[in-house]
Order: sequence, then structure tokens, then C-alpha cells
Amino acid sequence: MNQSRPAVPRRDEEGRIRYLPELLGVAALFAVVNGVGLLLIDGLLAVLGLAAFGRSSGWLVAILPAFLYFDDFRAWKAYPLRWLAAPASALVGIVAGLFAAGLVRVDVPLLSGAVGAFVAVLAYAPVWWVGIRLLTAPRTESR
Repeated sequence: MNQSRPAVPRRDEEGRIRYLPELLGVAALFAVVNGVGLLLIDGLLAVLGLAAFGRSSGWLVAILPAFLYFDDFRAWKAYPLRWLAAPASALVGIVAGLFAAGLVRVDVPLLSGAVGAFVAVLAYAPVWWVGIRLLTAPRTESR
């Protein structure tokens, strides 16, 4: 059976992402792709006169990375402790992202939100990856 799965990030038999650097890299790439798309859409809306450029929420940059993280969350379905690791990771990511967004000194929601979302995406990954493995370590070794 040849299931179509992306080569990166590499996953184990249960579909869980194996390596933290790959998780970070793919999440960052997804955020950049979302950012470029958001810039194009925001620019198009500005050209059409429907909105001022830069007024869109930059937090939309986190959409594709969120799907990646949700997919990995689902792969840990056999472990109820994922419900502890995911909210803790999200809290760390959101706090770090809000702090970073607050450091942006221009009143452009697209920019400040994108910076916040990018930092949140990068802060979530290591907390999730390490946290889920620490919480499930005794259980994953016995399998």
C-alpha cells in the first residue's frame, strides 16, 4: 500500500513527526507561505480600494502551521496526555507571540500580527515536541 505522504517532516508508523528540526522547518515554511499569500491578498484588496494596505490581521500567518500541529496532535490519539501538552504548548506560543507582536512599533496589524504569529509558531513546536515525548515516554517504550 503506497500512501501519499510528504517526505518532510518524516513521520513514524503512527504518523507522528520524528524530528524537531523538521517540525520547526516545515512550520516556519508554512508560515512564510501563508505570509506571502496574505500580502498578496491584502495588496489586491488595497488595489481594488476595498481596504487600506496592511490592515489585515497578520495572525492569519499561523493557519497552515496550525494544520501541521493539529495533524501531529491527531497522530498521538492513543495518548490522552496530548490534551495536556497541546494547551500548554499553545499557551507558551500565544504568550511569546503576543510579546513579540507588542515589540513591533508600527501600527500595521499585518506586520505586528505576522511577527507574533511567526514567533508563536516557532515557540509552540519545541514545547509540544518535547512535552508530548516527556509525558508519554514510559508508555511509548513499552509498545
